[in-house]
Amino acid sequence: MSTVLFGDFRKTIAVASSRCTEKSVRTLHDTALASKADLLAQVNAYYGVTNAADQVAA
Repeated sequence: MSTVLFGDFRKTIAVASSRCTEKSVRTLHDTALASKADLLAQVNAYYGVTNAADQVAA
């Protein structure tokens, strides 16, 4: 059981069970960048942002 009083948005985008090599890090990074637009939409929804001027920038 846990309690978070003032929690910020948090999400795991990708996890690798392989060794930390340049190729595996690059793959994880590319995966994260590919989901950037969707992630920013989730962040804005989490914080209830509807005004375009207040949205998290890309």
